Parts: sequence; structure tokens; C-alpha cells
Amino acid sequence: MHVIKNSLFNCRVFAEPILIFSMFLALFSILQREIIIFIFRHIKQINKREHILIKKLKNKL
Repeated sequence: MHVIKNSLFNCRVFAEPILIFSMFLALFSILQREIIIFIFRHIKQINKREHILIKKLKNKL
């Protein structure tokens, strides 16, 4: 059993190592999902900008 000292709330949490690992894994999977969503939104915006630029260039020709 490990003791985790939390300075924000000034308390101690007693937890098994596997519980600590699974909590970090859950947090990482949530963050990973958010990062993937952010990247796909950014790619969509880039594609829209490129599409608009291509239309403008075609209209000039």
C-alpha cells in the first residue's frame, strides 16, 4: 500500500499500486481522446481553407 500526499487538499490517500496505475491509465485515455478530436478538427479547418483557396485560384484563371 502506498501513501499519496495531496498538497492541494492537505490529505493522504491510501491506495494500491494497481489502483493508482488504473487511474492514470483512465486519465490518459480521456486526454488521448480529446487530443485526437482536437487534431481532427484542426485538419478539417485546414482542408476547408485549402478548398477555399483552390476555388479562388480557379476563379482567377
